[in-house]
Amino acid sequence: MNTIKAVIFDLDDTLLDRRQTMEKLAHRLAKEYAAYLEEGRHVLERIVHLDWHGAVEQRHVFATYIDQLPWKKRPEDQHLLEFCQQQYAQCAVLTHQAKETLQYVHQRYRTALLTNGQADLQHQKLAQMGIRDELDRVLTAEEAGTAKPDVRIFYQAAEQLQVDPADCMYVGDHAISGIGGAIQAGMQTVWIRQHLGPRDAKHVQPTHTIDTIAELGKLL
Repeated sequence: MNTIKAVIFDLDDTLLDRRQTMEKLAHRLAKEYAAYLEEGRHVLERIVHLDWHGAVEQRHVFATYIDQLPWKKRPEDQHLLEFCQQQYAQCAVLTHQAKETLQYVHQRYRTALLTNGQADLQHQKLAQMGIRDELDRVLTAEEAGTAKPDVRIFYQAAEQLQVDPADCMYVGDHAISGIGGAIQAGMQTVWIRQHLGPRDAKHVQPTHTIDTIAELGKLL
């Protein structure tokens, strides 16, 4: 680890607990539109099932949920989309010990966030979770003009941190787009092994593998 000068983090399912975040959003949606929906628990079950750790493409995510929910009487889609977009960032929940880990890392290394999400939404989520001050740089796919696993977005992050890619460590949960892209960019990697099993990651060889972000401090 002596060569590491910067640590680059993914957001969803790395610093942000996406399941808890989506559960909070589902509860708010069920409460707001209770007169239009079937039993509220079906809303929660359906959204968690559809979301599956961000499996739905970001720009279609809320439209997909709305289309698949158990409506008795469906309100106008525009109202539903606006509600979801307004509430989502407010529902952002940190992964257990993510803030403490990020603070520990930031005291020792330059730090950045690298995410494929939409710029305004991701920045709102960071503000809600109170971790923006622990990040020296934040780079979204929208701002970069490209997305993970394209190596160019990893190079941009390293450039913003004013370090070589080889001196960076990327930390994320997605074995293909995150870890795979970072490896191609020449970075060291820490894979938080969550929803993607060995079959999904068989062609990816991360530098380190951990089960929770709380374990990161032991590596650094």
